[in-house]
Amino acid sequence: MDHSQSGGNILIADSGATKTDWCLTYGGEIVQRFSTKGISPVYQTEEEIAEEIRLHAYPLLKGKKVQSIHFYGSGCIPEKIVFVKNAIYRSFPID
Repeated sequence: MDHSQSGGNILIADSGATKTDWCLTYGGEIVQRFSTKGISPVYQTEEEIAEEIRLHAYPLLKGKKVQSIHFYGSGCIPEKIVFVKNAIYRSFPID
């Protein structure tokens, strides 16, 4: 099934300082997996995080719409969570 125009896709990111593993799911099934550079709000600014996502993660989805994103990452301490959240909102058109 082509999910490029339907809702329900969930994007999960598991990030460390050196690599982020991304997994797009639909209805509990894996649709796509890919990796990008690591994301760490302790060492990167909000703009750097947004740029990494916008330039390297978003294009790999090739037009697939995302209903929600779940980001799990090192360095996501309470005072830095907002950086990652804002970077994601700026980088992905979420339905």
